[in-house]
Amino acid sequence: MWVKRIFNDKKLIWLVVVTLLIRLFSTNPSWIEQYYTYGVYPNIVKALRLLFGWVPFPVGDIVYFLAGLYLVWLAVKFVQHARHRNLKHLDWTAILKQALNTILLIYILFNVLWGLNYDRQGIAHVMKLKVDPYETKDVLRLTSALHQQVNYYAAQTQHGQRMALDNDHDIYALSIASFKTASKRYPFLA
Repeated sequence: MWVKRIFNDKKLIWLVVVTLLIRLFSTNPSWIEQYYTYGVYPNIVKALRLLFGWVPFPVGDIVYFLAGLYLVWLAVKFVQHARHRNLKHLDWTAILKQALNTILLIYILFNVLWGLNYDRQGIAHVMKLKVDPYETKDVLRLTSALHQQVNYYAAQTQHGQRMALDNDHDIYALSIASFKTASKRYPFLA
């Protein structure tokens, strides 16, 4: 039977088990917060910054784009292969195993490297903020108020001060210093 042939692949079984464990783990935001966000994720971020911190664009986006291209390439390869052979003679089990392996691997990498952050409790919970429901008009009003403040302070800023903000290295250093200062009051920002 084809199901038995698919699941005799140990790699695929391992990927399915890890995927199920990730899904189970992600159902509990407090686990995510405790074990992922403040547990393993800081080490993942340090390693990724060490490897890719010098790159001036988001490497993760490129990797996800390439993964998508790989899936499209597999589909094109499948269609080309299907043209040359009768569809009845294709090894559907091998095709399904390869597709499942690829999709599950992408899913696991995405979640381990970043995606579990979407399931965390969030900054409102960490800061014990009461978040009221809001509507689009509230967001527009806030955006307008912030826009007015930015324009006001931009007009008060000297040209030389503004030019200093055009240097990415200086902005990066300033943001690190700001996070260090804020983390004294809010340790979770460290």
